[in-house]
Amino acid sequence: MSGAALSSASRMGENEVVVLGAGFSRAVSRHMPLTDELGKAALKRAGLARDSRVPAAGFQREFTFEEWLSILAEKQPYLSASDNLDNAALFSRLTESLGEVLAEDVVASSEQTPPEWFYMLLGLLHYRRATVITFNYDTLVELGVVSHRLAVPSLGGSRNTTTVRPGHILMASPPLPNAIKVPDVSWLQRRTFRLLKLHGSIDWWAVPDDPTGATLNREPMEGTFGSYHLLDEPSRRYLLPGRDRFIVPPSTVKSAYYTNPLVRELWREARTAMRGATRISFLGYSFPRVDSVMTSMVESAIRGSRVAFEIADLHPEVPRQRLLGLGAEQGSVVEYSGVDAIEKFTRALAQRASKELVEWLRGRTPDNGIGTRVLLSWGVPKFTQTGIRIVAAVLPPDVSGVGEIALELSPGANADATGARFGPDGSVLSTSEAFFSLRDLILAVRTDRVKALEFRTGGNLVPLVASWYESRETGASNRWIALSPSGRQRK
Repeated sequence: MSGAALSSASRMGENEVVVLGAGFSRAVSRHMPLTDELGKAALKRAGLARDSRVPAAGFQREFTFEEWLSILAEKQPYLSASDNLDNAALFSRLTESLGEVLAEDVVASSEQTPPEWFYMLLGLLHYRRATVITFNYDTLVELGVVSHRLAVPSLGGSRNTTTVRPGHILMASPPLPNAIKVPDVSWLQRRTFRLLKLHGSIDWWAVPDDPTGATLNREPMEGTFGSYHLLDEPSRRYLLPGRDRFIVPPSTVKSAYYTNPLVRELWREARTAMRGATRISFLGYSFPRVDSVMTSMVESAIRGSRVAFEIADLHPEVPRQRLLGLGAEQGSVVEYSGVDAIEKFTRALAQRASKELVEWLRGRTPDNGIGTRVLLSWGVPKFTQTGIRIVAAVLPPDVSGVGEIALELSPGANADATGARFGPDGSVLSTSEAFFSLRDLILAVRTDRVKALEFRTGGNLVPLVASWYESRETGASNRWIALSPSGRQRK
């Protein structure tokens, strides 16, 4: 297969943008609050729940926490100078309290096992190399990436792999403190998904009022789901002295934060991604009225282009109406609703990714697949020594240690090449004219009867997605394709 063909295949999904809101984090863990709940918790933590300035009716759809915070953030013409200063002080205290509440909520969330769809989604984003825009301050995505142990081959050769870390998906924006030596991650660009945290994060710290952005750093992440903990305060102050947590409060008044060069660059990258997107998916994002900048970017993405939209939300009606009001075509918006909306979206994405893989393979000629190895791998691929036509399996997929890769056929279809069964060491246990190289795989799907590639484990069928890489292994093919089950390998 030519390098150009390999490159074109690896770009499936790269023009996709996924936008995460507070509803996404709530779907991952019940400990994570929605915005108005976060406001109430922050007031309580700061000892301000009974403050006379808090709305008597509380926060609700008619008057949200974000709208109230926006009033505090800006000088009001009907207040005296001293009252406006008091509001500014309250705004500052609440911003600090927001970070403290969320940090504790993330720790509580990490003590529980996340839903299976969460790892499936992270794997799909990784293999499809999507751009992920989040307005959430929490670190659940970063924690999930560390726990999932997604991998890409290193530059040193195909037997060396790099496990994806938070710094890879963030592209070191912001970097770790200078006291921590970290390897160069620039080569990993576009080998995994990109995470843009437009409103900061609970693990970002900066010197207050620093307009240069030079003091903005990210604290190192310690642990995984089940063993996560924040840095203790003495360690944090040693690594990041004189700094406050950097989060952009949920209000309309954000211009002071946008003077930070790194934040401006993240927003510019987000705008570029959205304007070039063919599909934009909103997961748990409700299009709050105060977020005028994001609304403007969505409108810009819609203008003059055909963009498909997906909404996964408990109640998708409001974001749907916002999209239509911004100019989206009536038939361009797909909705997933209910408490399991994001899980529905994830499984639909897995099926689409698998079908796109089949369509791409169907568009190749058999000669395109000569000299390209095929591997079945959950994470870190293991290359065999038996030649370039062997499919290696990194398992065990189920309690028996036996897995099966198969073609899903249309009803009533007959085919000779239906798949192969593999042992936990990658050995082929049995075949039915099984495909062993990319050429054989292309031949196997060159019929309209084939709908998807799937992996059978424990009686369940899991869609397969693909990731293409160049290998520098001496004496072997310099190209290979990893077929990866969407989801996380069970230990």
